[in-house]
Amino acid sequence: MANKPLEFYIDRYIAGTITRDEWEELRALLDQPEYKQLLEELIDRQLLEAEADTDAFPAVTERVVRSVQSAMDDSPREPVIVFRRNSFLRRWGWAAAALVMVLGLGTYVWLYRPSKPDMPREQAIADITPGSNEAKLTLADGSTITLDSAGNRVMRQGVAAVRQQGGSLHYEAKGDGTTITYNTLSTARGRQFQLVLSDGTKVWLNAASSIRYPTTFTRGERKVEVSGEAYFEVTANARQPFVVSVNTTNIQVLGTAFNVNAYPDEASLCATLVSGLIKVTTDKGSHLLQPGKKAAVLSDGSAVISTADIKAVTAWKNGKFWFENADIQTVMRQLERWYDVQVSYEGAISRELFSGGIERSLPLSKVLSILARNDIRYRIEGRTVIIY
Repeated sequence: MANKPLEFYIDRYIAGTITRDEWEELRALLDQPEYKQLLEELIDRQLLEAEADTDAFPAVTERVVRSVQSAMDDSPREPVIVFRRNSFLRRWGWAAAALVMVLGLGTYVWLYRPSKPDMPREQAIADITPGSNEAKLTLADGSTITLDSAGNRVMRQGVAAVRQQGGSLHYEAKGDGTTITYNTLSTARGRQFQLVLSDGTKVWLNAASSIRYPTTFTRGERKVEVSGEAYFEVTANARQPFVVSVNTTNIQVLGTAFNVNAYPDEASLCATLVSGLIKVTTDKGSHLLQPGKKAAVLSDGSAVISTADIKAVTAWKNGKFWFENADIQTVMRQLERWYDVQVSYEGAISRELFSGGIERSLPLSKVLSILARNDIRYRIEGRTVIIY
């Protein structure tokens, strides 16, 4: 019976020194559900942490590729086509993914395919940089201020002191005001920003989004209005419920972390709860959400409650794209907003599904080159990406 930690066997596998007995011990370990879960968590953590340079580990790469190809030859193909991210797997990510394939755990299936020839030179030249920290602040009198990552200023809004520090804006109440004034923070496509409200609530605003809020919260509920996508970490205050309003939907919380995705080009408004408790209210009724659940509010006001993939939902806040069985249109909608491009399609739209993580700091060409390895063809004309 194995008496060594899982990491010992993986290290031996990576080094190419694992013995037959150790291999059998590893297989026995992974027959136990808790070790399967540990391996899955290891893969998840490594895939999200940072971009890897597989050229630094050619021997590991070659060994993993051989293992994966051998496993593919010996086992049936899975119906789900998985996003191959050769340049985004850390050393352990490569090895762990291959182990999963070889051992037949059925949890992750990483398909290897040799890189396709480089795109024509004119496409490689046309590069588009990723988004950045920038927003427009609209004050109560209608005047606007452009905020960017280099800004550092202090201003006054009623009884609130407003301080910009780089890519974030902080409000602090400096007294009890009787008049409620509202500000609006908005981001264009390819832009994001952070906000700290006067009660300490933290807000991350994604691209092409906006939030309207009072400069200070008086008695009663704390209410803000959102469009696009925002992530909230709400300061608890049982006497003042926090309410996020999106069109005719209200999301009420006392103190919690959750994400709201309300882009008009998405099929539904999605409220996803990370921690705490929220109540989602529409014209059709109310729903209490537990952590790890999401409410998808349809155009008729009805809501569908389901289990959420928290990692995929909140990845944008942590500087990542993360897809789980996403079709090409879902992938490209995110790229459109972050890189401020238009996407059009020619011919039949691919039905291939994608799973995996990508850094949002990469230029668009790097992201598209990965799609191009997966039977997705494209060309760039100005700021339009054409998928064909």
